Amino acid sequence: MYRFGIFSILFFSVFSVSHVSAQIGAPFLTNTATISFSKEIPEKGDTIFAFVESNTIDMDRARVTWFIDGVQQKKLGGKERFSFTVPQKTQTTISVSVETGDGARIETERLIQPQSLTLLWQADSFVPLFYKGKRKLPYEGKVTFTPIGTIRDARGVTIPPENLVYKWKRNGTVLGSLSGLGKNILVLKGDIIGREFDIELVVSSRTGEALAITGTYVEPTTIETIIYRDDPLKGLDLSFAGNRGILTSDVETHFFVMPFFASVFRTGDARVETVWTINTERAESSGPWDLRVEQDGSRVIGTISASARNTPYDLQEDSTSIPVFFRGIQTQSQ
Repeated sequence: MYRFGIFSILFFSVFSVSHVSAQIGAPFLTNTATISFSKEIPEKGDTIFAFVESNTIDMDRARVTWFIDGVQQKKLGGKERFSFTVPQKTQTTISVSVETGDGARIETERLIQPQSLTLLWQADSFVPLFYKGKRKLPYEGKVTFTPIGTIRDARGVTIPPENLVYKWKRNGTVLGSLSGLGKNILVLKGDIIGREFDIELVVSSRTGEALAITGTYVEPTTIETIIYRDDPLKGLDLSFAGNRGILTSDVETHFFVMPFFASVFRTGDARVETVWTINTERAESSGPWDLRVEQDGSRVIGTISASARNTPYDLQEDSTSIPVFFRGIQTQSQ
């Protein structure tokens, strides 16, 4: 099973050509040979083995010569295996010449065409406009997987997604109804159990030839509530967030809670219920996600807490607290 966030997969187009030549006077032979690789879908830079195989040639008596893009690499007696590193290029030809013990020569080749293709996933979850980073997948949330890039055939022609077969697997189980011709987008809803899961994608031609394989894993998480100070004139104070605390002498202070990664799509969505407390006593909200605190003149050290629960879901809730030093505590509804 795959254990990585995002990585590139390679298209491996194979085009094989074989022909036989013989010395003058030697009988014509119908011997054939084929090339295979130790890794059928290699990445650029991989060190792999190439093998030449034949059901009609005595390889122990043959002499084998390997070529990369026409440049001779090794000439070995009775050696059917050749180690090489896949070049950092879009197309490489691996060829072999086999000289049999009775003077015949068989040549065959395979074309390697690695093409980068990246599998991306995007969670449908809330983040504010200023957020930088990847949206996390909340428990019970929805996530979309999309392969980005191109796949080409042996001639270098791009194969459109509608002509490719996509087989999706989750934790090793084929998602039959979500797989098929042209189905290059996968949308899943998270489980209530909230366990991490693996996604594997195999891309094939219409004839069933596997062209690419990749995988990733996703780990669902709880939503994360963060309290911000909200200035009526300047807006949210992004330098103040979390539980670092605040010292204020303002007559009136506004606070705003953000339910990061909840399955909502706009700020202040009423489906997210918020509960505010000051020193463990319930405080009335000034709006769906905000609180207004007024001072009455006495110096008090207090703790403001906020809990947020996305009501359509069982596991999307969180709470947080911040220490506040200000003059008095008095809350009002706007």
